[in-house]
Amino acid sequence: MTLTVRLPDEVETSLDRFCAATGKTRSWVVNESLAAYLVSHAPSPRALLQQHLPSLGSGRGDLAENHAHILKDKLRSKHR
Repeated sequence: MTLTVRLPDEVETSLDRFCAATGKTRSWVVNESLAAYLVSHAPSPRALLQQHLPSLGSGRGDLAENHAHILKDKLRSKHR
């Protein structure tokens, strides 16, 4: 795939200097940089799951610690 991007002059100059110093091509540097960016900024599996199934979870961070108390409160409120 061919992709055209506009780079600020300073970035283009830095890219050209880097390529000249390392013997790498612009394409190689951009491909490697983009691949690294995508890996480091990928959403977590949990975020993806919540995005597609937002109803998962109770929304309570204390549920595991206070499950007995929470259950008792729910049962009491049903019988009132």
